[in-house]
Amino acid sequence: MSIDAVERRLTCIVCPIGCIVTVRVSGDRLEASGYLCSRGLDYARQEALDPRRIAITVVKVRYGDIPVVSVKTDRPIPRRFVREVAKLAAYIEAEAPIELGQILLEDILGTGANLVATRPVRRIE
Repeated sequence: MSIDAVERRLTCIVCPIGCIVTVRVSGDRLEASGYLCSRGLDYARQEALDPRRIAITVVKVRYGDIPVVSVKTDRPIPRRFVREVAKLAAYIEAEAPIELGQILLEDILGTGANLVATRPVRRIE
């Protein structure tokens, strides 16, 4: 392993086995060990080079039977944007009624992911 290499230990979450994968990244080279299947290698590669997460937060609701609705991105986004999604959601206010899966914001922060409601909200007057 070269002096500029970075080594990380990851627990694979692709299947119930939970392999402990050791990943070494040096420049554009990636070495991994400890995985039992190709899915574990793919997971380790993704996590080491471009980690992605589903962002989960809440959005204020106007005229709703509840004051906020839980939301999430409809696909994983680069991990570095997760906190920014939460900050942006603090400025959004949706109007009830809201349906489960309704898109409240498209292409959030240019990630290609949409912010969708994870529960319905009824309208009250």
